[in-house]
Amino acid sequence: MKHVVLLCILLSLIYIVLQAEQVRGETINTLRLNHPNVASGKEITSRFLVGTPCNSSISCGPELECEEGVCVHVKLGSPFTVRDGMACLVFFVAAAMASAGAIAGGPIFVPVLEVMLNFAVSQAGGVSQSMITGMAVAVSTIAFLKRHPERDRPAVYYEIVTSMVPICLMGTFIGTYVNQVLPGYFTAFVVVIILIYLVITTSMKAMSLRRIELHERDLRNTGTSSDYDMADILVSQNPQDSNNTNATKRNSFSKSLSNAAGTCEEHAWTTTNDSDEYNSNLNLPSQRNNNNNNNATTGNENGESSSACLPNVQITRIFAKIPFLGAYLHPPKSSPDIDSMLKTERRRFQWGDLLLLVTTWSFVIIFVALRGGKPRIISPLGVHLCGWIYWFLLAILELVLLIISSVTMLRLYSLHQHRVRLGYLFCRSDVRWTPKTLILYGIFCFVCGLVASWVGISVETLAAGFLLVVLGVDPLVVQLTGGVINLFTSSAIAAESAANGSLAWRYALFYAGFTFLGALVGVLVVGHFVKKYHLKSIIVFCLVFFLIVATGLELYVAIQTLQDTLKYDTSKFPIGSIC
Repeated sequence: MKHVVLLCILLSLIYIVLQAEQVRGETINTLRLNHPNVASGKEITSRFLVGTPCNSSISCGPELECEEGVCVHVKLGSPFTVRDGMACLVFFVAAAMASAGAIAGGPIFVPVLEVMLNFAVSQAGGVSQSMITGMAVAVSTIAFLKRHPERDRPAVYYEIVTSMVPICLMGTFIGTYVNQVLPGYFTAFVVVIILIYLVITTSMKAMSLRRIELHERDLRNTGTSSDYDMADILVSQNPQDSNNTNATKRNSFSKSLSNAAGTCEEHAWTTTNDSDEYNSNLNLPSQRNNNNNNNATTGNENGESSSACLPNVQITRIFAKIPFLGAYLHPPKSSPDIDSMLKTERRRFQWGDLLLLVTTWSFVIIFVALRGGKPRIISPLGVHLCGWIYWFLLAILELVLLIISSVTMLRLYSLHQHRVRLGYLFCRSDVRWTPKTLILYGIFCFVCGLVASWVGISVETLAAGFLLVVLGVDPLVVQLTGGVINLFTSSAIAAESAANGSLAWRYALFYAGFTFLGALVGVLVVGHFVKKYHLKSIIVFCLVFFLIVATGLELYVAIQTLQDTLKYDTSKFPIGSIC
């Protein structure tokens, strides 16, 4: 059965790629209709962008040629120019530094594609997502082999991946349509705003890492530390954390449970507000140790079961009888006690989570191939673009993704309640899946998917700050988990872009190979030297410089595109059409 599924996925990808090549002629005809100056034969000033009207290839600028009155990209390698070579080098270096600095390269890729290779704003996003996929393949390969820095479990936070991917995919389909409908200058200005935000947050991260490195250097040289605590620098979930950290180091916690869970007692913590919040949901008394221990959060003061929890844990009981999936969807069935739960967490590969991810991703890819897209991307089922069957199938896809997302959210809530019931040791970087957290998290993931597919930036780039600051996840775990998230989301966005006719797939595959190699070098080679010589802050400062340059380039593209729109289009806010 699995071989049949793999064959269907492979055939779907091949079909999308072959059909995407045929969109070239249809895109040209569509662009000609949108620019009446071409048909009238009026002289047109060069604008150096794909999709702009032209009279000759000379007026289109580098990397472009005039075909039927519209500037289009030359086919890759005909000829291979200096710009192509420079772009390969830039993408390789950017991918290496971005992966070593735990930041995806999407914010850098998009401006370079637009300025150096003259891609239109609507096309740069799809190519960028393909390049991010190349990076994600390399990072994910390494991520699956790493272990968690605090717990005896994999570094990939499977709970975050399985819950984020389906919700993000719901938003990506809407985002690809937004990319085609809204004018290019509007999208470019949105990218500028996001880049400014990333410059600020990345600068803060670089300064925090620098303080950590100075702290570690003091420890190595003098054996004494500074006044601040490294855990406070890495992440803080609320203002009370900094007051609790020093007490955390002085107090002790149940040694047997700590040893079973891993080495998290150095970083584990508790706050009265959080514990009271989910205790109120479970009708439990406030959980505090008699010695006022702040070292960890447990589900019950003595680690004993509470009958008040039992009705709430049954929220996923209806899934328990489903063949093959019951044990996965209903956590109490697969992990009835704390020992079995910790044993399950130690597994390098969480096969239930991986099966859910691969199934969801495969469903999306096969659906995109069967649904079709632009007029020349013919659906095997005979579905016409913008016909009622087209929108009906899209609604079915969104509904299926919504069901998968809801089930994963219910599972996380049930898992959290079960952990509380068993007296599970919550470390500092563990996420407590309360209803409030799940609702906020779900909305945020949907918006991330929409914006990522709209502007061509990875989901990890948009979600990293939320995972670090709001959920309090360890920075290394965010980096490796983000790579796996990008693998599923960016590849799906690229496939949807190909179906919509906005992906130059030859360029996408070619440059994705360079970002894959760059990410491997970044994770294995650059990452080794960064860790050995404590240079991570320097790498992140370099990324800040790249982001500042990318912001300037994108601002130039936004202003130039706005000027062209005001000059050549009768509508000041031209709305495109996906049909």
